[in-house]
Amino acid sequence: MNNTILVINCGSSSIKFSVTDPQAGSHLLTGLAENLGTSTARLKWKGSSTGERSLHGGDHTAALKGMVELLEELKLNCVGIGHRVVHGGEHFSGACPVNDDSLEALKDHIHLAPLHNPVNLLGHRSGQSGLSGSASGHGV
Repeated sequence: MNNTILVINCGSSSIKFSVTDPQAGSHLLTGLAENLGTSTARLKWKGSSTGERSLHGGDHTAALKGMVELLEELKLNCVGIGHRVVHGGEHFSGACPVNDDSLEALKDHIHLAPLHNPVNLLGHRSGQSGLSGSASGHGV
């Protein structure tokens, strides 16, 4: 699949994700990294493949790395990434490209969602650096 989009939602102790085909309007893969930062941290997914693997006490970084490895194993080459952000204040009223300005604005709004916005930033940065083959114009 060459036109798929990875959508992630980084929460305080989990990351929900989906790989979608926007032209067909279908989800090819959905998943959840849960219990992050605990001994029971794990990555679960279903779709073209179904499975679960331990993250061995992994945090958000380990979960994002595990998602990238899973996408590579399943040969799902995403051309873009969408990130859900819990709170961006009045600065964000809809989708926007992720760039230095939007990341700085999100950083300035950490106080509005202190459990979620720091991991939202981590998700954005991981998307920019860790997903080979993905478009650089990720969206918030």
